[in-house]
Formats: sequence, structure tokens, C-alpha cells
Amino acid sequence: MKNQTFTLEHLLYVFIFLLALGVRVIAVGDLPLSDYEADHAVRAVQVSRGDPAELGTQPGYVLLTGLAFFIMGSSEATARLWPVLAGSALVLLPFLFREKLGRKAAIVAAFGLALDPGLVSLSQLAGGPIMAVSFVLLAGAAWLFGWTIAAGILAGLALLSGPAFIAGALGLAATVGIVRVLGLFRAGDGQTSANTEYPIPNTQYPELPPSETRISPTRAGLLAAGGTLLLAGTLFLRYPQGLSAFASALPAYFEGWAVPSNVPVSRLLITLVSYPLLAVIFGLIATVRAWMGNDELARIGKGPAPRYGKGLSIWLMVTLVFALLYPGRQVADLAWTLIPLWGLAGLEFGRYLQAEKGDFVPWALAGLVVVMSVSVWTNLGALAASDAQGQTFLLRWFVIAGAVLLSVLSSVLVGLGWSRDAAGRGLAWGTALALGFGMLAGIWGATQRELTIRVELWRPVPGAGQQALLLQTLGDLGDWTTGREDSLQIVSLVDVPSLRWALRQLPNVRFQDSLSREDLPDAIITHQDQAELSLGSAYRGQDFNWWVYPNWDTWAGVDWLKWLAFRQGAGVSQGIILWGRGDLFPSGEAGQGEGPPIEIDLTDGGEGFVPEEEILNGEDPLK
Repeated sequence: MKNQTFTLEHLLYVFIFLLALGVRVIAVGDLPLSDYEADHAVRAVQVSRGDPAELGTQPGYVLLTGLAFFIMGSSEATARLWPVLAGSALVLLPFLFREKLGRKAAIVAAFGLALDPGLVSLSQLAGGPIMAVSFVLLAGAAWLFGWTIAAGILAGLALLSGPAFIAGALGLAATVGIVRVLGLFRAGDGQTSANTEYPIPNTQYPELPPSETRISPTRAGLLAAGGTLLLAGTLFLRYPQGLSAFASALPAYFEGWAVPSNVPVSRLLITLVSYPLLAVIFGLIATVRAWMGNDELARIGKGPAPRYGKGLSIWLMVTLVFALLYPGRQVADLAWTLIPLWGLAGLEFGRYLQAEKGDFVPWALAGLVVVMSVSVWTNLGALAASDAQGQTFLLRWFVIAGAVLLSVLSSVLVGLGWSRDAAGRGLAWGTALALGFGMLAGIWGATQRELTIRVELWRPVPGAGQQALLLQTLGDLGDWTTGREDSLQIVSLVDVPSLRWALRQLPNVRFQDSLSREDLPDAIITHQDQAELSLGSAYRGQDFNWWVYPNWDTWAGVDWLKWLAFRQGAGVSQGIILWGRGDLFPSGEAGQGEGPPIEIDLTDGGEGFVPEEEILNGEDPLK
């Protein structure tokens, strides 16, 4: 039996995993939960308290997060704990298939999966598809390597991950069917020990032959999957409705074929090109190279066979077509496309991870490409920020075109004067460094809290607004009144998941459809269009931006350029109003009798306020 030793390569993968975990943990608790995230998180809060709960279509996330809330308390960071761990675990896929992809290609793919802005954003999303993506792919890898019990456990968790599991499973099934028809892989190719059996020690019935107490690998995997569904899907039998919630994922997915979303195909394509541009460039080159079949490294045994590139490219196209054709499409559906895309990018870029001693030419060319890339990016940013016109506009575009042309011309001259190999390596290294810095900037920007300025295509719409400011205001009112920040009697006439999440720790909150004149709570929350209260007591109001809608459907070319450079774009806000009874304030007095209503002037509406008639071309998004 071959001894397994811990090598430098294993240490590198440990570093990549910690890197993936680190970039996903950065500011994970700073971003407030949107309605999409809070819908799942509020259910998890009910589970943590032992209350009856509707588990929705993602029982795995709700139950596991409810357990985390019970142990660690409910917070934005804890709500995103399981997605963070699942997203970080994706870097294990290249490690498992490093013998097939090639060790250098696998390392590149692992770095890509760790630092991809889209995968980082989805890993910081409470709920979402990242748990399904990770569990499905790791379950498939475990099955191929003969770890059937682990595969069963992961498959059970994948089944509990919601409709995203259906989309990924259909894409994988279609890919397997196509590669089998094309004859790219033999049946069972890639399996190492799936046909072995796992003997169970015969201690209870020693008189039976050992062969009669063995369990086949398939049965062991199915038992593990069933046990996971039973225990994790019901939280150790505490919520048996989790099994029915698991079954609701299938109709929820097919409902998307009947009910289209408002996400156009162009938004998915812009997202795919603008975020993982490094993977797109090298992935397309790897696809062309694989189907041309002219791979010299593979023929001499120093690189992966072209069939692996063909298989990944088929998987890439299948997942992309599924995402684009699905009427209920969301940008998050591209998560399935990013995995084969980075696999292809690793195959291509792994070819350039070699350098001869003393060979400075590729490094010099790479440095020139990086400098020219900085020039291009600087001038694009200046165009977006200054709205330049006339000669200044043309001059900047001439500088951009000149920088690109100089990079290409330098690569051609190096290829003619030294070697094509040196030119290819220098151009690849320079492009990877420049676009890699752009990816890191995208990750940093995605973690910024000020969502009213930054626009991220990976995040669900509408984005969350001023939740922390609302809680601070309620705390100040309670402190002024009784000395306790959680003492206010609050009635909310707005019932949305994000507001329920924000007020989850305040004990005296009621959600109602209406309010009588006799019911005079300390604080009332209404929609921003209710600018007055006809009650028997005076109330003072303050508005808060609660929902942020990027208005990218109306963007022109300069708007997209500004977004590409700074991730900034025009949008509209929808808000709520917090009303506090007059006697709660240090200088306030309670109204006497029925008196006239207290009206609030909302002409300016505070920071970020947009009149309701201007929101989404006159349509109220909350109706």
C-alpha cells in the first residue's frame, strides 16, 4: 500500500482553502440581509426558538442555520455561515481531480474558485444556490473516487438545498449524456475504488459467513443519503415537515419555466464577461485548443488529454444554455457555469507555468502588459468619472487603443526575436496579473456596506437599506423613555422579511394590517407613502431607505462604463417611516384629544429619497 505523505502541494491547497475562507469571511456580517436572504433567515430564527416554522423550499439551509442560531445566536454573520463554508469547500474539487487535470492546472483552478467575485458574493448570500453547487459536485467527486458513504451524505445535503439542486443535476445529467454519445469517456472512467465493498465486522453473528454481512457500495451510499435526509432534513426528527419541504423543490423549479423573471438574458452575459474575465479569456482558448486536438503536451504525457477540455467545455455550454433559456432565470444561476469555466482556464494557464532559469524576457513582457493595462484602466476610469467630450474624449480613447496595440506589438516582436513560447508566457502572465488585480478589487468592492452607491449584479434585487440606522433610532427612543433600548411598544404596518429580521430581538413588536385610534403604541412603522397619521396623539416621523433598486434597464453606454470602472450606477430607493409618539422625545409632549394629524414634509425625504411616482417608471415595486 502506498504511503501518503504531506507534501508542499498539500500545504499549498491548505493555503488556498484558508484564502477562500478568508475572503468570504471579510465583512460577512456588515451587509444587512435583503428580503431574499431574510426570508430564509427568519424561518431559521423560528427554528432556533423551537417555534412552528414554514421551512420553504430550502429546508437544509433553514434547519442547519437554525441550529447555528441556537448555538451562536442570530446575526448576519451566522446567517451566512453555511454558505461561506460550502463556498470555501469548492476549492477541494481541483485537488481531487489534480491527476486528471494536471497539477499545475488544478492549482490555477483552485485559486480561481477561491477568488472568483461571483462565487465569493454567492458565498456571502444567506440561502442561495452555493450550497447546492458545492454539495452536488463534492458528492459526485466522492462517488467517482469510491467514497460512497461520504457521497451519500453530501447527496442528502444537496437534495435539501432547494431548486438550485434540480438545475445543477439536470445540467450534469445532460453533460454526461452528451460526452457518452461522443465517446469522450468510457463507462466508469475516473473511478478508483467504487467497485470495492466495505466489509462490516461480523461480531453479532459470528456463525454467519463474512460474505453474507457485506453491504455493496451503492447500498451504503443510499443508506447514507437516506439517513442524512431523515436526520438533517428534520433536524433530528424535530421538524418532520422538512421532508415535505424537500419535495417542494421540484415544483418550485418547474414553476420557473412557467413564470418568467424580470432578468434579461443580457444581464447574465454582462455578468459573465465583466466579473470572471480572466477565466473567460483562458477558458475560450482552452476550448478551442481542446476541440482542435493539437495538444503536444498531452501526446508526450506532460499534460492532460484534450478530452478533459472537451468534457469541461460541453459542461460549460450546457450550464450556460440552461441558465439563459430558463424563463425564471437569475444571475445566481451562473454559479454552475463558473465551475467548468475555471477548470478550462486552469487547463490553459497551467501550460504557461514554466520558466527557464535566467529567462527574463517573459517577465519583462509581463511587466509591460501590466503597465499598459493600468494605463487602459486609468483612462477608462477617467472617461467614466469626468464625462469627457470632444478632443479630451478622443484623446483618452487613442491612449487606450495605443496601450492595447503596444502590448500586442511587443508580444509579436518577442515571438519573432526570441521565441513564440516566451511571447506566449509573457502575454499570459501579464494578462493574468492585470485581470487578477481586477478580481481582487471586485471582491473588495462586493464587501462594501454602502449598497446605495455600489451596484453588484450577483446580489438579489432589491438590496437592503438602512437597517442599522433604524435599530439605532429605536434604541435611542427606548433609552430616552425607560433606559432600555428594547423597551418600546412597536406596531409595524409593513410586513416584509427584512423588517422582521431587523426587529427580531425586540420583544414588543406587533405586525398588523391596520391601527385603531385607541391603539397608541410608542412607535409605528409605515410605508413612505403614508406621510401622516390621523391618531389621537401627536407623532413625529423619520424616513429610512429600506429597499434599493438598481435602475440598470435604463442605463446608457456611459452608465455601464461607470459601473464597469467603479461599480456605481443610478438607482431608486423605496423607504419606510418610523413614527415616534411625541412624549417619547426629551422636548416632546403628548397630544391632547383627537387633534389634527401631524404631517411630515417629505419633499426632500432625507438622503437617497426618491418620490414614489418616480420609482420604476411609476410602478410601486412593493405592490
